[in-house]
Amino acid sequence: MSQILNSFGYPLRGKNIWAFVFTVAFVWGVELMAHLPRPLGTIYGFLGAGYLASFYMSVVGSTITGADEIPNWPEWTSLARSFATFYSPFLISFLPIILYALLADDPHRGVAIFLSVCGLMYLPMGIGSVSAEDSIIASLPHIVLPLIINDFPKYLLSFGALFLGVLALFVSAYLAKVENSVLLWFILYIPNTYLMLVSLRIIGLTYMNNSKDW
Repeated sequence: MSQILNSFGYPLRGKNIWAFVFTVAFVWGVELMAHLPRPLGTIYGFLGAGYLASFYMSVVGSTITGADEIPNWPEWTSLARSFATFYSPFLISFLPIILYALLADDPHRGVAIFLSVCGLMYLPMGIGSVSAEDSIIASLPHIVLPLIINDFPKYLLSFGALFLGVLALFVSAYLAKVENSVLLWFILYIPNTYLMLVSLRIIGLTYMNNSKDW
C-alpha cells in the first residue's frame, strides 16, 4: 500500500519534476503537430505517439529494475516497433469484447460488461509485461495471466488505484471537450501527464511485486 501511495509523489520528487515538466511540454508539442494539415499531422502524430510509447515503456521498465528517477528519454529509433509493442496489450485485452460485439447475434449486456472488466484488469499487467521484456509476445495470456494470479489481492489493490487515475484522465478530457476550449485542453495536459506517470509507476511496481518467485 505504501508503494502505491508513494507513487503519487513520483513525478514531483527531486529531479523528476524537471523530467515531468519536459514531458508535459513534449506532449503539448505532439498534440500541436498532430493538428497540422494532412498528411503532415498524421505523420507527426504517429511519430510522436511512437516516441511516447517508447518513453512510457522505459518508465515502467526502470521502475521494475528498482530505479526511483524518471528515465532519460529514449533514442529516436524503432518507433513503429515501440508503438506496436506498447499498444499490443490493449488489443489483447479488448479483443474478446470486440469479437463478441461483432459476432454475437444478440449481445447480452452482462456478458459485455464481464468481458470489458476482464480486459481492464488484464491491461495493466500486460503493459508491465511488454515493458519488462520489450516484446509483443509478452502481452499474450500464457505470460500475463500467471503474473496476475501470482498475488491477486495486491493486484486488485493496484488495479483500483490505476482505475481511479484513468477515470480522472477521462473526466478531464471530457471537460475539455464539453467546454470546447483549446486553452483548457492544454492546461489539463498537466494533471493528465502527472496521472499517466503515476499510473506507469504503479504498473511497474505491480509487475515487480507479482513477478517475484514466479
